[in-house]
Amino acid sequence: MPGPNLTSTSGAADSTTPTGKVPAKVEEFPDTTFIIGTGVCPASWAPVCRALHQHLSRLGLASPPEVSSGLANFIFAHHVHMKRLWARESSNADRSDDFRKLAGGYDEVDKELRRTIAQELDQAQSSGSIQLEERFLRALELPWTGKKLVFTANWDTLVERRGLTQPRSLFHLHGDITRPETLLLPTEVVDDPSRTQDVWMQQKEILGSLWRLAGAAHNVWLYGISLSPLDIEIGMLLHIGLSEQPRRSPRRIIVSSRSEDLPAIEQRVRLVARMGQQPFRLDLDPVQQPLTQLASE
Repeated sequence: MPGPNLTSTSGAADSTTPTGKVPAKVEEFPDTTFIIGTGVCPASWAPVCRALHQHLSRLGLASPPEVSSGLANFIFAHHVHMKRLWARESSNADRSDDFRKLAGGYDEVDKELRRTIAQELDQAQSSGSIQLEERFLRALELPWTGKKLVFTANWDTLVERRGLTQPRSLFHLHGDITRPETLLLPTEVVDDPSRTQDVWMQQKEILGSLWRLAGAAHNVWLYGISLSPLDIEIGMLLHIGLSEQPRRSPRRIIVSSRSEDLPAIEQRVRLVARMGQQPFRLDLDPVQQPLTQLASE
């Protein structure tokens, strides 16, 4: 079976290392821009929680046998803010060499955490314990979605492993496990002072492409992503993208999520879309229902 019609933004490149460059011609812009999150693979949080458990153990901290998603986000937020503090204070000329050594030690802790996350996710996807939802795969195949690009907030490489992308048709907004140093942790932002310049430049380009390519598409499909305050950069960039004049009006925004999560996500999406001040149509898609409910227009 042929794969979905994913448009390439230019030239040939490895789809696992996208540059985020914008198409040179209007005809090359997508009909549909997908923005996906953990909802396309709900089990993907389990290996991340295992990585956090190992992280706490290395620090000599007692932790529960299983780290819940709520506790995981707290751990991430604490870690990110500690890393910011060390990075900021290390740049203070008054700090001693001993202090800088301590800061360097925390930098190693951070690198090890990211490596552990990458290893756990890679093992999970290699073993098949995490897989893309079949419903999402069918969504990619819907004929009316036309040419499409996929922006993923996920760290795994499940989309690439399924061979669903052409060069430069997949963009990892939060980095990916092939390069653990690129992983953008919850509450972390791309221009965090603790991130290296090369990683910052690369991800800045990819994030900048989100608003351009979301703004260019007639359909913007949010699948399994909640626009959580933990990932506020995506909501902000989507707002900028939806401020662009759509090629066809009204722009169609589709939100696919569990029915119990849809009301909160709908509020966030409506607010972001209204701030864009462009006409839009919002379709809510409970993932417990068949895709046939979504007509082409």
